[in-house]
Amino acid sequence: MEMLRKILLLWTFLSKKRQRQFWIVISIMMLASVAEIFSLGAVLPFLGAITSPEIVYQHPYMQPFLKLLNIDSVDQLVFPIILAFISLALIAGAIRILLIYVLTRFSFASGADLSVMIFKRTLFKPYEEHIDCNSSEVINGIMTKTNTVIGGIIIPSLNIISAVILLTSILITLLLINPFMTIFTFGMFIIIYATIFVAMKKKLWKNGELIAKQTTNMLRSLQEGLGGIRNVLVDGSQEYYIDFYKFADYKFRRA
Repeated sequence: MEMLRKILLLWTFLSKKRQRQFWIVISIMMLASVAEIFSLGAVLPFLGAITSPEIVYQHPYMQPFLKLLNIDSVDQLVFPIILAFISLALIAGAIRILLIYVLTRFSFASGADLSVMIFKRTLFKPYEEHIDCNSSEVINGIMTKTNTVIGGIIIPSLNIISAVILLTSILITLLLINPFMTIFTFGMFIIIYATIFVAMKKKLWKNGELIAKQTTNMLRSLQEGLGGIRNVLVDGSQEYYIDFYKFADYKFRRA
């Protein structure tokens, strides 16, 4: 619920333009799910048509198409079937690539908007607040943590929505074909995923907090070490900053 609350809060910070684009992304997700269903559902009919083309040739519903394509024998039917299947697979693949492109572009555009917004709000703060602020924390928030929001919230959330739309489409289709086996299979998957989610939830949340903390420490070490390089050289305190950065970097990458 905490994650959902943060996602909804993040939504309020998106511009009206990005919110409109979000619904366009959802539309493409739905189109991709339909294409995926057709490409998956065409595999068995395709294999059946290749192994027994005479069944397709004799089917009443196929007669208008056979006349349109001037097909008057079973042998002439194999190539159009293969061509139709390949075309369907390519269309589904193209829509999938388009979805990945749109998802990625939307995610990073939203991240750029958030980064600019944070920088703008920071610059317009009163001078007194700037004195009290830790510059490492501010820079980390503008750059590193914005990237964390993109990779840790926006992209995964969109992928989850896309997966749910595809899953729902497949579920409805399979329920129409075989309700009992569909409910049984999906029930097993839900139990497995729920178990994994419960087992990993606390660990992932802890790692997220650790990443946020250690990125700030890494930036602080770099800023203080390089910003005060004269004193570092005079004092010979290189090892102190190296160890501080090494510890923060190890903790960050381990998380």
